[in-house]
Formats: sequence, structure tokens, C-alpha cells
Amino acid sequence: MSGTKNSNQAETALNTALRMAAQLPPLARNTSEAAKRGVTRSRAWAAPQLERGGQVLQDQVAPKVSAALSSAAHRVDPGQPKPRQWRKVAAFSLLAAAGIVTALAGIRRRANAAAPAAEPAGSDTAPTNQPPTDSGQRPSAVTQGLTCRWHLCHLPEWRPELALRGRQ
Repeated sequence: MSGTKNSNQAETALNTALRMAAQLPPLARNTSEAAKRGVTRSRAWAAPQLERGGQVLQDQVAPKVSAALSSAAHRVDPGQPKPRQWRKVAAFSLLAAAGIVTALAGIRRRANAAAPAAEPAGSDTAPTNQPPTDSGQRPSAVTQGLTCRWHLCHLPEWRPELALRGRQ
């Protein structure tokens, strides 16, 4: 009996498996349709949620982000470059040069006015850079009419090396 009992059980299990296999395709179809319905319901719920979230971002967050970006741009911006000062420097230099030229012209004019008139070519007077005269004195700057320091420094009496050259 045990052999028949086992074969009966095997047949019963086989019949049950076949019945279940026959029910599987419609059950799979039902499950697929149920999943599609769930996805559709989820999308129908999520669409308005996303729309509201987008509106909140646009109305509340975007202005804050925009303001933050704008203030960062203002902090980074170096501003307008300063105008170059070259025109002022050039004008000042030109004025200084004109002043120097005017001062030098005045000094030269005064020196020429104080200098004795040019002597004729066969004159008996000795030139100013000659060695001492018979009296032993050299002509002074005052007797020559020279008032400029430069002229004074180039007289033999002020520079010994020039005086020595004249004696040789």
C-alpha cells in the first residue's frame, strides 16, 4: 500500500501544481494591471506636489538665491578704474620746465647786463684769467662784474688748479 499511497500523493501534487499553473497567467495579468494602476495613481498625486514645490521655489527660494548672487557680484566687482593722472603730471612737468627756463634766462640776462662791454681786438687790457699783475693781485669777481656763483667758481682765484695752469 505504501507504493500506491505515494503514487496517489504524487498525482495529487501534480494535479495541484497544474491547477496553479493554469491560474498563474491571469494572476500575473491582474498583478500587472494593478501595478499600472498604482503607478498612475502615484503620478496623479505627485504632479500637483511637484507643481506646488516649483511654485514655492520660484516665489520664495529663487529671490533669495538671486539676491545672494547679486550681492556676491557687487562684492567681486572692482568698480570703475581710476582715471589716469598722466595729464596732471605732464602739465606740472611742463610748468616746472617753463619755470626753470625762465629762471635761467633771467640769470643769464642779469649776468650779461653786469658783464663789461666787449673790448676791441687790439686792446691793451689783459684777459681776466691771466696770472697776477705787477701788483701781485688777481682781478676779483667784483671787478669783472660777475655775480653768478658758477662764474665765481671758475675763476682762477677760486680754483687752485686753474691758477697753477695759468702760471706754467
